[in-house]
Amino acid sequence: ARPWLLEALDDPDPDLRAEAARAAGRIRERHPQAAFPLTDVAKAVQDEVQQAYQTLATMLDLELPQGHLLQEALHNRHRKHLGIALRLLEVRYPARTIQLVASNLESNNKIVRANALEVMDNLLARDESRLFVPLLEDNADAARVRFADENFSIQHRPCVEWLADLVGDSDPWLKSCALHRVRELGIDTLEEQVAAHVAAPEAMVRETALLTLASFPTSEGRRDRLAPLAEKQREDESPLVRYASQVLLKHLAVA
Repeated sequence: ARPWLLEALDDPDPDLRAEAARAAGRIRERHPQAAFPLTDVAKAVQDEVQQAYQTLATMLDLELPQGHLLQEALHNRHRKHLGIALRLLEVRYPARTIQLVASNLESNNKIVRANALEVMDNLLARDESRLFVPLLEDNADAARVRFADENFSIQHRPCVEWLADLVGDSDPWLKSCALHRVRELGIDTLEEQVAAHVAAPEAMVRETALLTLASFPTSEGRRDRLAPLAEKQREDESPLVRYASQVLLKHLAVA
């Protein structure tokens, strides 16, 4: 099973990587002598740490209002990257210690969190600690991103480019939040990317895509492109999607 687990750590889906990391940690805990390519695991940890920083940078680039749903979704993605990294550390370091540290980092007590950071700093290899521990400290997101810019290849892009990527994310909730932001900003240049989700597997995504398209300015060309998509969803199993299709069709009829 271990070769599959390590291969799964390269998968772009964070949920699959999280499952692989949990499985790897359980194998190491139950079979301490099990052989793992520790160099590959160390690289996977660094990749997750970098992606955790990148998620924060993306969130700041988007300049989202405080408390926005997309901000919350990206914070959840950030925490998922952290969780995967911590799980993978259980393969290379005493699992119970890492688990205790991870638990204490969630404490509301500043002293408990500080002690957990000190344990982590002393436990990890120096180069690993230098990059990982700042991500866990009680710093503002902007400060973490400044540190990341100095130590990783962090991307910074315009809001529209990030949203074009996020509407294609594998997480339905994050995707829906990104679609909602496109709707709020009225970015009709992303029509093609949004329209691709009108027939998505998840009703929530279908509904949000239809309503987002209904927020774009109308034109004859847009009506010709979108009306057939909306018509197909009039018989959708979800009443919310059926309603959203009607909203779009009514909006297009103005053209």
